[in-house]
Amino acid sequence: MTLSRMLQLIILSTCSAALLLAALCLFTYEWTMMKQNMIADLTAHAEILGTNSRAALLFGDKKSAQTTLEAIAAKPHIVKATLLDSEGKIFAIYHYGDSSGKQVFKVAREIVLDNEVVGRIILVSDLDEIYSRLYQYALILLFILILAMVAAGIIAGHLQNFVSEPIIALAQAAQRVSKDNDYSIRVPIPKQKELKNLTLAFNHMLGEIKSYSTKLEESNRNLQDFTHICSHDLQEPLRKVRAFGDRLKDKFSETLGEEGLDYLGRMQNAASRMQDLIRSLLEFSRVSSKTQPFVPVNLDTIAREVLSDLETRIESTQGQVDLINLPTIDADPLQMRQLIQNLVGNALKFNRDNIPPYIQVEGRFLTNGQTGQCEITVRDNGIGFDQKYADKIFGIFQRLNTRNDYEGTGVGLAIVKKIIERHQGSIKAQSGVGEGATFIIILPIHQPNP
Repeated sequence: MTLSRMLQLIILSTCSAALLLAALCLFTYEWTMMKQNMIADLTAHAEILGTNSRAALLFGDKKSAQTTLEAIAAKPHIVKATLLDSEGKIFAIYHYGDSSGKQVFKVAREIVLDNEVVGRIILVSDLDEIYSRLYQYALILLFILILAMVAAGIIAGHLQNFVSEPIIALAQAAQRVSKDNDYSIRVPIPKQKELKNLTLAFNHMLGEIKSYSTKLEESNRNLQDFTHICSHDLQEPLRKVRAFGDRLKDKFSETLGEEGLDYLGRMQNAASRMQDLIRSLLEFSRVSSKTQPFVPVNLDTIAREVLSDLETRIESTQGQVDLINLPTIDADPLQMRQLIQNLVGNALKFNRDNIPPYIQVEGRFLTNGQTGQCEITVRDNGIGFDQKYADKIFGIFQRLNTRNDYEGTGVGLAIVKKIIERHQGSIKAQSGVGEGATFIIILPIHQPNP
């Protein structure tokens, strides 16, 4: 339901409730007044008939009493009149119409002469007249209610614009910003105080975001320049260092002697590590700079391709990798390949002595598979780590082991985390020293292209 429809519904519901309550009160009041008027009317007629019947009761003139009672024929709603003598016996009676099966109302009055009760008169009235008048009254109220609802709907349609139009303008501006990344958009300022403050805050926020966006674009350009420098300007001197180091070793090994060759080896090893660090840093930066649109990716297929690439390492360590129920999700296929390769590669690398590595990569849907998220779990039986370092291992260049024990630059898990964050997901690690490690990844099943 749109905001304007919702506001109209709220206004109409409020008006309807108020009108219905007012109609119910008026209807109840009218019913009460009609009932009181009927009581007063019957009482008055009973008093008149009782007075006119005194003589007939005193002289035992039933014919005269009957004639007196027949006067009620002028009041069709009085269907029965009964005159009783002083002993309570019927002296005269008159029926007008049939009251069987109807709701009736009775009024009884004593006939007194010189402070002595000489008889009693009873009048019976049906409620047809009251019901007829109430029915007409209800029709009138219903007609007024319908007219009031139509008028309220028309007025609500105009009044809701004062609230809905500024909010709709905010929503449309937010959609345009999200779609086009155009932070120069500004929403017209409405007159209402609260909406005015909201719009001013929104426009100010857009201005702040535009400012930060400009700084971020500049920072990205600097990062791209830095990446270019790393890939060309820094690596070229390192290649020359290693190349000339190889020449020195080939041509002047005898001249350099054992100590000189040791220094030369250390220099070449340092240059090699520097190149590895630069390559890892480039891989880390490409997670954001070299991206592809999200498309449906079969993670099982990707994982099997990774295992094919790692076949030699798996065989050399006598390892085993099981793939279980890996789903298809919207993702960047190259980054999913890199993610699985880094996690499985780490599991193969950090294995325990004389224990072949066993790795299990398992997927499951956290919902029905149509919307929501999925969970990817990577378990191994390797050396593990202290749980207190569970967050530290995802930092760039963070290592829990020395280079002498295990090769690497400490960037692999940082790349994994950055890929997952780009896919609006999360990752956590669970482990213990000598107990293997478990990486739990939560990823959306469907997501729009960035």
